[in-house]
Amino acid sequence: MFINNFLLKKRKMKFLRISRNIILALKFLTIAGLFISSIAILFYPESIHSYNWAGFSLVPEDENLLKNHEGIDLQFKPDPSIETYLVIERTEVRMEGILPNMRIGMWAFLAGLCLTMYFILIQVDRMIRSVQEGNPFNHENVKGIYFLAMLLACIPMLERFFRVWQKHWIKTNFEMEGISFLNESSDLIPWLIPVILLVTIGKMLEMGRELKQEQDLTI
Repeated sequence: MFINNFLLKKRKMKFLRISRNIILALKFLTIAGLFISSIAILFYPESIHSYNWAGFSLVPEDENLLKNHEGIDLQFKPDPSIETYLVIERTEVRMEGILPNMRIGMWAFLAGLCLTMYFILIQVDRMIRSVQEGNPFNHENVKGIYFLAMLLACIPMLERFFRVWQKHWIKTNFEMEGISFLNESSDLIPWLIPVILLVTIGKMLEMGRELKQEQDLTI
């Protein structure tokens, strides 16, 4: 019995060590990805030549336009000589060429998303470390679970904000007469389920912490 418990505990510790190593690798990849992407977006003009829009589509109000042509080009309104234009096709909208202000907006969205993921990984690493130390039912873990839930809830809000900014940028810089926005549904449910799960786990940790305190006082 003692040997079985020892082997089980050893397997758990090995699993936790592997988990922490995976978290460490993901943290490194997140920061490295942000650094490399930032250089590509902000400093290399040819790095983003074609950008496919996410979250909505542009459709002509006259459907015959797409039937008679392979696509519709919308030139950049402030300066038509700049080689930046939208291409509307049957299935997608893409932008050829990226302007400086568009690059900054894309970088801000990417940076916010990467930093959010980095803070999530930091919190998960702290919780794994507390389990390794044999003290999972602590106040820091309870706060950490709620913090993770809040961060996950912010991701779809950040995505929605970016979509609104995209639409504003398009309306400001391109002539949109005869063109309508077709909104695509936002995937909120995949984010809502883990948020509810994390809040539930947080409540369970709170109850476990209270029971542990009562047991310590009884002893």
